[in-house]
Amino acid sequence: MPDVASPQPPTPAAARESGAHLLPVVAVWARDLLVSLAISAFIIIFLYQPVKVEGVSMMPGLEDQERIFYSATRAIPRKATSSA
Repeated sequence: MPDVASPQPPTPAAARESGAHLLPVVAVWARDLLVSLAISAFIIIFLYQPVKVEGVSMMPGLEDQERIFYSATRAIPRKATSSA
């Protein structure tokens, strides 16, 4: 039967090397998180804006205090009014 060596505890140098590999992983995750937050903020601020319905003027389609998103890029169609 071959002699199987028992596993040795990690040495301080090996522990430092494994910690050194953790830093680039954290940096990549942080970069990806910041990019996704920036894209989300751009979409919410400039493309779609959250609005809370206040009052009963939108009933029966929307209830009071309901939250909706509306497109900020589309113009509201309005009827032409003639001034007399």
